[in-house]
Amino acid sequence: MRAGKSAAGNGGFYFEPDSPVVECRGLSRVYEAAEPVVAVDACDLVIHRGDFVSIMGPSGSGKSTLLNCLGLVDRPSSGSYRLGAWETTRLSGRQRASIRGMLLGFVFQAYHLLAGRDVAENIAMGLLYRRVPRRERLRRAAETAAQVGLGHRLSAPVEKLSGGERQRVAIGRAIVGDPVLVLADEPTGNLDTENSELILDLLQQLNDRGHTIVVVTHDPTVARRARRHMSLIDGRLTERT
Repeated sequence: MRAGKSAAGNGGFYFEPDSPVVECRGLSRVYEAAEPVVAVDACDLVIHRGDFVSIMGPSGSGKSTLLNCLGLVDRPSSGSYRLGAWETTRLSGRQRASIRGMLLGFVFQAYHLLAGRDVAENIAMGLLYRRVPRRERLRRAAETAAQVGLGHRLSAPVEKLSGGERQRVAIGRAIVGDPVLVLADEPTGNLDTENSELILDLLQQLNDRGHTIVVVTHDPTVARRARRHMSLIDGRLTERT
């Protein structure tokens, strides 16, 4: 997202040129049980426009929980999370859902594409909650498909695509609305080495075009492709040089 510009279709959401996209202070997520589980423990995190951040840690380290908090899917137990000018921990569930649909893009390990729909329709789903007319959704989906190397596959049913192509569709769906922040959860986890490299190349290209990206992974090969590198161990986040 360009400095000082609001993302397309986001209802006027605006960043001051020097303001962070994400600013977390003392962010924690505790799951209540007989013995409470601290999944995310007092994390501090600042992400600026154009950052490409990897958060690496083993299974169970809290990576997905932190990503869910950043994606407004899960609500922190304590601490502060500012997304641009908004302190999100004070927002209602409805407000959080609206912001999530307008400003954030998600890429999942398992793709989560709609069966029985083609490439264009799946990418266009990224605009469904932005009140964009269907014709415009499909036009922008076609443009985005070309950006992710699938301009020639617009009419292909997603069931006919390879794993790498399906993940490209998922990335297209994530970026079609020009989101403030793209969150990717193990985006190469279901892919072979060749397709993993292609997806990492694509994420790097998107970052070069100005997209702000956070990737959580257990794979050092994936983590190394980012510009900033963080570790999450037992819920504690540290930045690596």
